[in-house]
Amino acid sequence: MNRDLHKGDIYAFVFTFKGICVAHGAVPALDGKNLMSVKDPNGKYTIRIASRLAQRGGGWYNYKWPNPKTHMIDNKASFVEKLDENYLVVAGVYRR
Repeated sequence: MNRDLHKGDIYAFVFTFKGICVAHGAVPALDGKNLMSVKDPNGKYTIRIASRLAQRGGGWYNYKWPNPKTHMIDNKASFVEKLDENYLVVAGVYRR
């Protein structure tokens, strides 16, 4: 798989609607893992939120996440889009 999914602190990730990570730009070791139960530090289920949002047509959502560049927990805004009936793609930016 092409790994051009990461540049600086911006990266994309692709999931199935069941929460399986298909491609993760920042942490390829997550590929193949079910991340539906992963929460941000405030308890938000980030992949569940992304999945529901993609099913409704996509859009932006906010959460907190470790920044791979600074290794700190930062505010992150991500845009999610439904690719087809099986997959969603997410990409976001860290906001200080």
